[in-house]
Amino acid sequence: MHGNTTPNEPLRQVAFARTRRRVRLSKPRVRAILARDGHVCAYCGEEAEVADHVIPWSYGGLNDEDNLVAACTVCNAFLQNRVFSNLDAKRAFVTANLESHIRKQYEGMRRRLSYCPDCGDYFLPRTAGSTGILCAACNAADLG
Repeated sequence: MHGNTTPNEPLRQVAFARTRRRVRLSKPRVRAILARDGHVCAYCGEEAEVADHVIPWSYGGLNDEDNLVAACTVCNAFLQNRVFSNLDAKRAFVTANLESHIRKQYEGMRRRLSYCPDCGDYFLPRTAGSTGILCAACNAADLG
C-alpha cells in the first residue's frame, strides 16, 4: 500500500488548484475604461482615476469590458476584495457605508494631528518648521 495507510482507509486525494496568472491592466486599457465611463466613478459619482473589477480578480473576475468600471481611489480602496452579485449591489453598498467609513478614517487621523489655535487648522506635530504648538505657517508668521 501507500505509506502508512491500512487496507480499509481510503487514499487521500489532493486537489491541485490551477492558479491564474495575474495580468496587470495596461495604461491604455485603463484610459479606455475611464473614457468609456466619462471619468466618473461608477459608485459615488466623483472623478475616477482607476479601473475596478466588479467581480474581484481573486474571485474569478476577468479583465473584460463587462467586469471593469471606472472608480475613484477612495471607493476602490474601500471596496477592496468584497464580492457582490452585480454593479448595482456594489453601488448600494458604497452609498450606504462609505460616508461612515470616511468619517471613521478622518476621526482616527484627527487624533494623530495637533490643533493650531491661531488658524484653527490641524497639522502633523512633527512637520518641518512646526514647534508642536503652532502649525508651520503660523510659526513662520510668528518668527517673521
